[in-house]
Amino acid sequence: MAMPGIIVASVFTFLNSLDEAQGTFLVGIPDFKTMPVVMYSIIADFPSSAGAVFSIILTLPTVILLLAAQRFVSADIMASGFQTK
Repeated sequence: MAMPGIIVASVFTFLNSLDEAQGTFLVGIPDFKTMPVVMYSIIADFPSSAGAVFSIILTLPTVILLLAAQRFVSADIMASGFQTK
């Protein structure tokens, strides 16, 4: 029963880790290289198309989760859980 909550927590943790890039970039370079710091350096070193590719890669899981939520968590399904027998 806890699996949906674990999955959502994992997704939120991943997305929140991307927000911590500035702090890691200021404090941790060159000793610590997290994924967001590496992504920033890749985007800075490569042409502007790398930024577009990363934005699609990072947006795609969000779109998939929203479509799944729209399909599986509709008003009809939520309301059916409150019916009494």
